[in-house]
Amino acid sequence: MSETPRGPGWWQASDNKWYPPEQSPYARVPFPPYQAYRATTTNGFAIASLVLGILWVGGLGAVLAIICGTVARRQIRQSAGAESGDGLAVAGLVLGWIGVAGALFYIVVLIALASHANTS
Repeated sequence: MSETPRGPGWWQASDNKWYPPEQSPYARVPFPPYQAYRATTTNGFAIASLVLGILWVGGLGAVLAIICGTVARRQIRQSAGAESGDGLAVAGLVLGWIGVAGALFYIVVLIALASHANTS
């Protein structure tokens, strides 16, 4: 800043002081470097894992949800950003494990009820 302009491009602010061109509020801001747009797709196994995890299908769907979720996560990691859906795959895995636990609990209850009925 200066009391008098020191060359071309200097500008006078409202405080009546002169500022260099770099400090101008109208200075050009360079564009960011060009980055190619890369379209992403959602992994099909991730979608299948979530759907099977929701449905369970008597325990079999839960096992398939775990398998599809594991395959989906591996494919998503290997795609280097070309595929998305890791959250769907994780949700399918969690629901699949809950389904397996539920199916095992159901089997244990059936066995307990059957053994109790046989002893009576």
